[in-house]
Amino acid sequence: MTEDQEPEDSLESALLKTLVMLAEHRRLTTGGMLTSTLFTALIVFIMSVTYTASTVIVTSQTTAGSASALLGELESLGALASLGG
Repeated sequence: MTEDQEPEDSLESALLKTLVMLAEHRRLTTGGMLTSTLFTALIVFIMSVTYTASTVIVTSQTTAGSASALLGELESLGALASLGG
C-alpha cells in the first residue's frame, strides 16, 4: 500500500463501519426518530397560540400625484443612505 491509498481506505472503512452499525440498530434508530416526532407534534398541538399577526393595507387617497409622492419618498431614503457611508 502507498500513502495515497491509506486515507481513502480508512474513509471507506469508517463509512462501512458506520453503515453496518446503523443497519444493526435500525429498529432503535427508527423508533427514536418516530418517538421524537410524535412527542414534538403532541407538544406543538398542546401549546397555546402566543402571537397573532395582523396587517392593514392603507391606500393613497390621491391618485394623480402618487408617482411623484413615491419618488419623493425614495429621495429621502437616498439621503439617509448617503449618511451611512
